[in-house]
Amino acid sequence: MAEIRELTAAWADCAGQPVGSHLTEVLHRPRERSRQRIAAQQQILDRIEKFEAEHQADLVGGGAVSYLPAPPGGQGLARARRLA
Repeated sequence: MAEIRELTAAWADCAGQPVGSHLTEVLHRPRERSRQRIAAQQQILDRIEKFEAEHQADLVGGGAVSYLPAPPGGQGLARARRLA
């Protein structure tokens, strides 16, 4: 939104003159922020895929879930069995 306001102000200051170079600069910033956000999300996807690959037998075959930390109080597994 800030970029749109900035572009609108620049256009008004130029009294209708072309603002192409300014527009290029204004569009570059949100594009770069978007690329950074996409890269961060891609890192999350990569970690998920790595986890799935490393634990494929547990995820597909229903093996023991030994990689999960015990919850506080150590009641997680016993409680899960009671709920099942």
